[in-house]
Amino acid sequence: MEKQNLVEQARRRFDRELHTDEYRRIHGDAAHLEALMNFLDVRPHKRYLDLGTGNGYLAFEMAHRFPDIAVTGLDIALHSIQLDQKLQQEQGLKNLEFISYEGLQLPFGEAAFGGVISRYAFHHFPDTTISVQELYRITEAQGFVIISDPITDEEDTTGFIDQFQQLKPDGHVHFFRALELDALFQRHGFTREAQFLSTISYPRDVNEAYLRLLDKTPAPILEKYCIELRGKAVHVTVTVMNVLYRKAG
Repeated sequence: MEKQNLVEQARRRFDRELHTDEYRRIHGDAAHLEALMNFLDVRPHKRYLDLGTGNGYLAFEMAHRFPDIAVTGLDIALHSIQLDQKLQQEQGLKNLEFISYEGLQLPFGEAAFGGVISRYAFHHFPDTTISVQELYRITEAQGFVIISDPITDEEDTTGFIDQFQQLKPDGHVHFFRALELDALFQRHGFTREAQFLSTISYPRDVNEAYLRLLDKTPAPILEKYCIELRGKAVHVTVTVMNVLYRKAG
């Protein structure tokens, strides 16, 4: 699918979902949020980017917790960004801003940020080579990029999880494997410094397409993702790699 079509597909879907109670229930995770806050390497008086900010889950926490830094939340979902801006004004957070963009080039100057964090968004980026090049450009020397995103299990030789994700039209492109993601960032001037693993579980409304995919997929692969049919939903659990890459300085 053409890159801009993927962006538009994701924008339409997430503008409807990001501020719903169901989305918050699935994607909100206090323990994961706390682990990411502890993982950050923030320095006073520097600027940090929450890329794919969505409903501002990370950005608001960063701005509250670190009042001596500036936080920018960036997303393609314009309606959600407008809701984030309203919440930011209501909370009176002077160190937080929200901006929308078109989904490829990042609307910032070189070395604009001390660091970037992106949670549950990287698999939607339609051209990850451009994305990592852009991350390198906007991050200062010795700055960091944290990617927190589900990964494909090493034993998933059929591409099951990407096929599963793409049955929902939300612009999903690819869940990277751990070594694959490392190689991408290393090619563009980053070094992997640290990581931790977590998980996320979520349901999908079952239909014939899901049932056909489950039927043709070997049971050991389904077991890797804890696939379970419950009522009218199929539930899946994926491993999330939370990895900090450091830009050479």
